[in-house]
Amino acid sequence: MESVMARGSDELTPVSAVGAQVLAAGLLGMGALFAAAPGLASRVFGLPAGREAWPYVRALAFRDLAVSTALLAASRGRAGPLRWLAASVALIPMADAAMVAAKRGRRGAPSVALHGVAGVALVALAASTFLKPRRR
Repeated sequence: MESVMARGSDELTPVSAVGAQVLAAGLLGMGALFAAAPGLASRVFGLPAGREAWPYVRALAFRDLAVSTALLAASRGRAGPLRWLAASVALIPMADAAMVAAKRGRRGAPSVALHGVAGVALVALAASTFLKPRRR
């Protein structure tokens, strides 16, 4: 069976490039929020809002900032690296959702939903890299 790579270009489509940039912007905003306002950020994430959670929240901030810069860089390259980056990074919000659900149960539902949407968006981004650019 012929591989996707062998059949066509590994060029990014505008959908994939812009999708990566939009997700990167969202993560950049979340990272900035988490670094600047850890109390609010811990509630958004689904963690207890006390000061004891702030070091973890700030660590999450820098994780999100690092992922956003990686997505921005990958959005300017080829489809293959962005595909693997997005698919790999999708594990992060899925693990976050599982952690919050285990810790908070139903009270954490809004945060679990937020993490779930992020995971689905990253999987969709990875899938979009299989699209072929239009030839004019």
